[in-house]
Amino acid sequence: TFNLSSGVTGQLDGGGLGADADVLNVAGNFTTPGAAFDVTDVETLADSGGFTVSTTNVLINDARAAIGTAGAPFMIQATTLSLTGTNGDAYLNEADAIDLAGVNAGGVFNLTTNGAITQSGALHVVGATTLAAGAANDIILSDATNTLSSVGITSGNNVTLRDADALDLAASTISGNLDVATSGAITQSGALYVAGTSSFNAGANTITLGNAANDF
Repeated sequence: TFNLSSGVTGQLDGGGLGADADVLNVAGNFTTPGAAFDVTDVETLADSGGFTVSTTNVLINDARAAIGTAGAPFMIQATTLSLTGTNGDAYLNEADAIDLAGVNAGGVFNLTTNGAITQSGALHVVGATTLAAGAANDIILSDATNTLSSVGITSGNNVTLRDADALDLAASTISGNLDVATSGAITQSGALYVAGTSSFNAGANTITLGNAANDF
């Protein structure tokens, strides 16, 4: 385990941390002023006490085991987030708004923010995607090349979702409007509450929203 507890600038390469450095543990608040937080080839990124990485851009490559956990998410305050290569489950909390510059997650992708969630790169998530931006903040995932198996919105204002394949909608609470367009079937595994208008476009594919607890 490599404990990170002071200001760092530059790139951390797991190959250079030694055989025992499969875990990068954030053990204190720290900042990378004027530079990205760029971590490559560290199996697990952990947060031992709710500490925050403050930086311009967070770039994580090949965190094959996990990034944070459900009980202790990886805390960041950044402009953009990029997960490249092969990553496992990813649990992150962002202090403000965030732009997703590209996400590859082989497990779940769970993101909580205190601002809008947007994207400038495609999202490819094998497991469930769960997003919480707060009731007043928008979630705009408008890249048609996204491949998301399941999306649940814990909180969000206006929500736009695009997917290149089929998409399952998990339980969601949306304060504004919901706009979903896919190139495959749209189904649901949880009830949808949408205060505003709802729009669904699956092309020639089926749309099945049969949960009696839906509230549109």
